[in-house]
Amino acid sequence: MGQRIEVRVANHVAKEERMTRKNYKVNGNGHGFSSSSSSSAEQQANALTLLVLLPVLYISYHLIKRALTTTKKTKNKPTIHGLKSHPLLGHLPAFLKNHHCFLDWSTELIVASPDHRMGFWIPGMRTGIVTGNPADVEHVLRTNFANYPKGEHATAMLQDFLGRGLFNSDGEQWLWQRKNASHEFSSRSLWRFVIDVVSDEVAGRLLPLLRRAADGDSRVVLDLQDVLERFAFDTIYMVAFGHDPCCFCLAADGGGWV
Repeated sequence: MGQRIEVRVANHVAKEERMTRKNYKVNGNGHGFSSSSSSSAEQQANALTLLVLLPVLYISYHLIKRALTTTKKTKNKPTIHGLKSHPLLGHLPAFLKNHHCFLDWSTELIVASPDHRMGFWIPGMRTGIVTGNPADVEHVLRTNFANYPKGEHATAMLQDFLGRGLFNSDGEQWLWQRKNASHEFSSRSLWRFVIDVVSDEVAGRLLPLLRRAADGDSRVVLDLQDVLERFAFDTIYMVAFGHDPCCFCLAADGGGWV
């Protein structure tokens, strides 16, 4: 009887040891770690990884979707001449490639477009449209001006140069500026001043230049675009600021501009 009890006790002890070995893992230093604690730590790590990955996947999905949507729309529009839209990058590669000749490049694209418009999208920016269509310009600046505000971003960039005047304001402030400007430009004194300035420029500079170019053996070819741009700049500057920048002045020897 005593032997049976000893055998049962030994079996019970062996069973307890096996259960203990299953529940604990012993490292080289002899310290025990619970498998349940290890599983809990792994679950927390997995949850943290999932929390980090979910926003990244969400943002990536929407960026790819937007890029693909923009590409699909622009493929069927004849207004994106010469511009290839890339997923995620949009039209950024084309802008970087032509940054050194941006004005000439964009002008060529607008001229090549049947409706004289160019659309573009760059990551981090809103979709933009550049137009050279006179009907669009009239629609934006005259017919529906109130629907196309410049916005705080544009006015803040130009404030040091234009202040908050007629060309850099929106809404009620623009209406007030326009009312004052229209009153000034309708006054007789201003018109007389403009006539005097233009008459002096024509008689004192434009006509002598044309006579000199057409005189006898000293005939030269004039770049009329350059001549008229200088004439217009001097005239407008004199009217606006009362100062002559002398861009239309000839050198004393007649060999070129001052």
